[in-house]
Amino acid sequence: MTIITKIEIKCSVCGKTSQRAVMTSTNSWGRPDLDLRPTPMYRDTMNVWLMECPHCGYVAKGLNNELKTTSDILKSEEYLTCEGNDFESDLSKRFYRRYLISKAEKEYNSEFYSLLHCA
Repeated sequence: MTIITKIEIKCSVCGKTSQRAVMTSTNSWGRPDLDLRPTPMYRDTMNVWLMECPHCGYVAKGLNNELKTTSDILKSEEYLTCEGNDFESDLSKRFYRRYLISKAEKEYNSEFYSLLHCA
């Protein structure tokens, strides 16, 4: 069973607080798909894998995680427009923005998985 709850969290970039959904538990029966997607029950929780600050647009697993690059990236045209990509889903846009942050932070593993989840 998956349990999702809301918490009040302070953004490490802008310092403002907001209520965000977090997953406190879930299960994943079986193995991932061949394209590395997690099992369906866990995959259905993708909307809470990342948090996006409604004030500054910072995207991270937890908004209290410190940004390891300059916050100027959040105001850049590339970030705001997702490098000109037009996404049908806000979830894909959120994962793409996490990819851009991970790229700037040189977090290659996070870069890869953010793009994979974006797709």
